Order: sequence, then C-alpha cells, then structure tokens
Amino acid sequence: MTLLIDADDTLWENIRVFNDVNLAFAEWVAPHAPGELIEFADAIQREMVGVHGYGAATFRLSLLESLRRHRGSEPDHDDHARVNQLVEPFRWNSVDLLPQVEPTLVALRERNELVLMTKGAQDGGTRKVMSQRTIACWCSTLSPSCCITSESAAAEVALADEILQEAHGALAALGW
Repeated sequence: MTLLIDADDTLWENIRVFNDVNLAFAEWVAPHAPGELIEFADAIQREMVGVHGYGAATFRLSLLESLRRHRGSEPDHDDHARVNQLVEPFRWNSVDLLPQVEPTLVALRERNELVLMTKGAQDGGTRKVMSQRTIACWCSTLSPSCCITSESAAAEVALADEILQEAHGALAALGW
C-alpha cells in the first residue's frame, strides 16, 4: 500500500515558523498594535497566495506588500534587508521532527511505501525533506521527486483532487 503523508505540521512544525515570522514582522512594523497588523498582513498573504502560490518567495512579497500598504510608501533598502532577515527560516536548512515521528514512520515503512507531500515551491519543499535525512530515506526514492510540490495554489488543488480520485478508485476496486 502507498501512504501519502503531508509533511508540514505532520512530521515537523511549519505553521509555528510562519506565526513566529508574522509576529516578529508585526512587532517591528506596528509595535503598539501587532495583532491588528497580523490580521492585515494575513489578508494580504491570502491575496498573494491566490496569485503567486505558496512558498517563501510569496511570503516575502506579502510582507513587503503589507509594509507598503501599511506605511503608504515603498519599502526602502533597509526594509528589504529586514524582511529578508525575517524570512531566513524559510530557507529550511533544517527541520526538527515532531515527537514520535521517527518510530511511527519506521513502523509504517515496514508494510507500506511512503510518499511525502508538501505544498509550496519545489526548491523549498525539497530542501525541507532533504534537510532531514532520516525522513528522506523513508521516501519511495531518495530523489527530490519524493517531495510532491506545486508552484501555484490552483495546481496544488488540482493535484490533490487527482490523487484523491485515484485513491477512491483504488479503494473501490478493493471493495472498500
């Protein structure tokens, strides 16, 4: 059997990194009202994802656009440098596995082929998977193809729908 595993927030924390960066951004830009700025920036991030898809580059653009709209002026060189510093964790040079991930994957791998999935740009998803070599070795191959990603939200939804339709068809053929 093949098991598809969503890596982000299943094998390692992902949303915490986004939340930490959003909070640091909001505290920098609006130290007296960070919660309001986070809501403002979240709306812009959703807008940007709809246009550019998921990934670190889109998140960076969203922060810069949030800064531009909040201030009413273009971000300067120092602003760009600060945003670049804030998004550095999204280079995903390493990830920390959540508790019990390793023994769970060992047990699952004994009887199943494991395929990891993550959203976002191909390079970021591959870096996350390959930075955690113990995870990479449980993929069906050691190649970056074990990390299924998409460049846009629309392509991601289409891929997920296609995978689910195939899975439903396979289960129906087995009488499930």
